[in-house]
Parts: sequence; structure tokens; C-alpha cells
Amino acid sequence: MESVDVFGKRLSIFSLKGAIEEAVVQEVLEETVSAAAEAARASGPVLRRLAAILKAIADCNEARPAKHRRLQDLVTLAVRQKWTVVLAYDDRIRGLVRPIIGNGQARGELQGGSPMALTCCLLEAMDVYINPSRVGAATLRPSFDEM
Repeated sequence: MESVDVFGKRLSIFSLKGAIEEAVVQEVLEETVSAAAEAARASGPVLRRLAAILKAIADCNEARPAKHRRLQDLVTLAVRQKWTVVLAYDDRIRGLVRPIIGNGQARGELQGGSPMALTCCLLEAMDVYINPSRVGAATLRPSFDEM
């Protein structure tokens, strides 16, 4: 198998290809996290802020396949195979949502439950809209705004 020197390390062509693909997926997911973080900085009621975060994520995911089908296929593969960059992305999204839920509870806008449990429930309920691998997966579903 062919190999190349990269920054003083000898890598197989297969390993190099995987590293490039992972870097590409990380960049795509970073764009989504940035959009979600921007939405998280908005002021207003907690439910409006949470909806803005989820909408930012959904919009990033919906726009990708129309422009870059092969890129979407790579992101889908990464999600399904649970690449490290995808697991880190999931943690970052939970990290954006959880404190907003906690603040909403502290201000009386949201009730009971642990912020992490509520975060996981919310993200699971919205998975078909915010999971980068599920874009367009469900054809029979309520609209994003209805959810």
C-alpha cells in the first residue's frame, strides 16, 4: 500500500483520505455549531431562543444537500458511523441548549426535570429536523414550526 509523509509522519493513502474526510465533516459541523451559537446569544423568552437554535441547525442541514450532495453523503456516513467529530458536535449542541433550559427553569419559564434530561428529550424530539444525516428522511411529519 502506498504511503506519504505528512508532517513527519508516514501515513497510508487510506489513512490520509480518512483524515481529510474527517476534517471536511468537522468544518461542515463547525458551521452549524456557529449558526446555533449565534442563535443562542439572542435575547428573549427561553422557548423563542431554543426554537431559534433548532431552526438555525435545521436550516444549515436543509441547505447542504441542495448545494453539495456528495458532501451530504459524507456527513451522513460520519453520523451513522459515529465519527469522533460527530460525537463532539453532539456534545457542543447539547452544551448550547442545556444552559438555556437551566436558565429558563431558574426564571420560571420552564418547569421541572434536569436540564440535561430536558435537553436530550428536546433534541431527540427534533432529531428528524436537526440530525445532519436525516435531512429529508421523513416525508410525513409536522412542519418545523408545528414542532
